[in-house]
Amino acid sequence: MRVLLVDDSLPVRARLLGMLAESPGLAIAEARDAEEAVTVLAGTPVDVVILDLQLGKGHGLAVLSRIKAQDPGIVVIVLTNHSSDQHRRECVARGADYFLDKSRDFARAVQLTLATAR
Repeated sequence: MRVLLVDDSLPVRARLLGMLAESPGLAIAEARDAEEAVTVLAGTPVDVVILDLQLGKGHGLAVLSRIKAQDPGIVVIVLTNHSSDQHRRECVARGADYFLDKSRDFARAVQLTLATAR
């Protein structure tokens, strides 16, 4: 299974990578901003995207819309510190499969990714 981590924070990507790397059979790619995410998605098929909303360059909502337009079957897990009801509604409206709060749901994002792999 192929996973794409999209977050502008290197420590966040490293933590997710470390947690996911313990599971065999995962190919993990990383992107630090919206532009890089779009480039990766154009050249690499993925099954799951863990996506932050606030990116250094661009916004996760634009990436989410692009992912779902490209392939609605890609599972998108939004993992963000901006977990307001407004953001949740917008992400769900654009096709997010899960919307998680980075401050409390980090392990849940990994669990959902691994469950999708099974």
